[in-house]
Amino acid sequence: MNVIAWIDSFTLIALFFAFYRLFARKRNPLFPDMFWSMTLLIFVNFAYVFFMLLEWLNVSHSLESVENIVGASLPMVWAFLFYTVI
Repeated sequence: MNVIAWIDSFTLIALFFAFYRLFARKRNPLFPDMFWSMTLLIFVNFAYVFFMLLEWLNVSHSLESVENIVGASLPMVWAFLFYTVI
């Protein structure tokens, strides 16, 4: 396993804890109007890093078109979150 696969694994663990913290604060969220946009952002990041980890581990999968869609939607989701903040 190379260095980038380790970094992707660490990122997946961090995103899992971000999901946990986001849903643990659902009763008293820090930003109640941004809850769903933050959830979408974390989910898209999680999916993209998962696909990148599969690629770095040389695991062949037939979901390359889904990986491309997730990768292309990532900047749009970030822009939507910034728009929500503003």
